[in-house]
Amino acid sequence: MAHNLRTSFEEFKKYIENSINKSNKKEKEKEKLRTIYIILNSAEASYNHKENILKDSDSSEWNLFETILAYIGSLNEKEKYCKENSFRNDMLQENVLRDLQSLFTQWINSIDENSIRRTRLFKNDDLFLNFNYTKTLQKNYRFSVCNKNINHIHVLENKCNKQYHYGHGENFIKEVESPGLDNEKINFFGLNTKKDTKNIIQNSKRFYEKLQKSKIKELFFWGFSLSNVDKPYIEKIFEDNKSTITKVYLSEYQFNSRDKVKFVEFLKKYNLENKLESFNDHLIKQ
Repeated sequence: MAHNLRTSFEEFKKYIENSINKSNKKEKEKEKLRTIYIILNSAEASYNHKENILKDSDSSEWNLFETILAYIGSLNEKEKYCKENSFRNDMLQENVLRDLQSLFTQWINSIDENSIRRTRLFKNDDLFLNFNYTKTLQKNYRFSVCNKNINHIHVLENKCNKQYHYGHGENFIKEVESPGLDNEKINFFGLNTKKDTKNIIQNSKRFYEKLQKSKIKELFFWGFSLSNVDKPYIEKIFEDNKSTITKVYLSEYQFNSRDKVKFVEFLKKYNLENKLESFNDHLIKQ
């Protein structure tokens, strides 16, 4: 996003809206798009209406896309925000999850990854834990970044295709008791939209080992929000390298926002709260 690429979840919503309005789309395909669009709008409204004192902020234009996924299974057409979006209970079918994954993949593949702005911060021996679904680093820093040093932790790639990991961090192990709602459906959608961070970390075992062997001393955070669902990836880094890490840097933009408070609190666990500094995240037009 710092490179002015259309990679925010708000852009995903716009992509679906534009796809629905395309005249060359078949009606059956448009119906799939409308179903996903209505479900996600309703899930966002459900999240925003829920009285949760732990909630940092409301979701707007799907900017908390991963978080609102946890609220899909609990939707019911009797609720006010569902009626407003023409929601129907029969929309919640298993194929919705497959359609959402397919649509998300199409959107990622449509993003223009080229940027006219660059940073001079990166060095060839830097190691990157990349939460972006695109290959922005490879495309725009081919001479200053080594491909082997980049781990796209949310992209599972093989010879045939790519699978993009997204999801919430809520716990749906226990049966949900919601009078008047389909508890089986709630748990099905809850579990199948949950991000399996433990397994993802295991699949990135070689990268984490590489970090340890490199005896990293500095960590730079650029655009990472430290959300609860993605926090385990970072906790793993600090736990593995607590004897070598001496400095933590946060992008200047985030350092001057409320993100700084979140990072300071997080770093207290590792006695590094006083080691947090900002770095220049300004991009130079090429």
